[in-house]
Amino acid sequence: MITKADIFPVRNLTDAAKAQAIMEAIAGSNDPEEILVFEILYALMRDWTAKQPRMAPPEPHEIIKGTLELCDISQARLAEMVGTSETAICAIVNGRRPVTAKMARKIAQALGLSYEHLLPQKRAA
Repeated sequence: MITKADIFPVRNLTDAAKAQAIMEAIAGSNDPEEILVFEILYALMRDWTAKQPRMAPPEPHEIIKGTLELCDISQARLAEMVGTSETAICAIVNGRRPVTAKMARKIAQALGLSYEHLLPQKRAA
C-alpha cells in the first residue's frame, strides 16, 4: 500500500521517474490515502515540469533532413519529386538556404509533412 510516507519532493529526473512509477501503480485506486498521494505527486510533478527549460522547435531544414533519413530518401530523389536541383535541396537540408513558402509546400507534399512545420519560426532572442 502506498501511503503519505511515500511522498517526496521532485527535484530531478530520477525523482520524476520514481514519482511517475508510484502514480502508475496507484492510478485508479479507490483508497482515499492513495488518491491523496496521487494528487500530491501529480502536483509536485506538474510544478517540477513547469520549471524545466523548453526545447526550441526544430528548424525546417532539420525536419526535412530527419524525414529524408527516416524514409531513406536521397536528396537527389527529393529534388526530382519537387522539381528542383539537387544543389538547391542540399543547400536547404544543410541550412544554407532558407525554405521559401513555395518550396515548403512542395517538400511537404512530397514527404507527407505539414506545410506549417516547414516554415521558419520566429524565435526568441
